Amino acid sequence: MPSWVAEDNYDIFTLLRGLFGARGFIDPRLRLITTARGRSVVTAGSLKRHEVLFQVPLKSMLRRKLPWREVPLFKASRKGLSEDDEIILFLAALRKFGVYSEWYRYLRTLPLEEASTPLTWKPNEAHALEERIEDSQVVM
Repeated sequence: MPSWVAEDNYDIFTLLRGLFGARGFIDPRLRLITTARGRSVVTAGSLKRHEVLFQVPLKSMLRRKLPWREVPLFKASRKGLSEDDEIILFLAALRKFGVYSEWYRYLRTLPLEEASTPLTWKPNEAHALEERIEDSQVVM
């Protein structure tokens, strides 16, 4: 088992630094805080204009050509999924099967519990969502 699997006590930025490697950058002044409204990234210090605070290497970005080889136990079809849906499915498959994957570090930065931040919708957005739900219901 990879040594980083036992990093339970590491903070999120430590896990991300491990994932990004030497090509990535996270300013040491950045802190993650949790409030009643959700999680936020703040800085412990002053900032200069256009200062780089966070740099993600291209190889560390989730894109359409996801490394499905890293979850070989996942066999279900992904045909017809949108890019967002495929990324969600990939992360779920990693959570279940991918403990040996490099992406496991990223997955460990995501909260296990459901988000507690309330979602708000504009009236027209809520109406559009209701219509989509009604359109997709199957009558048996």
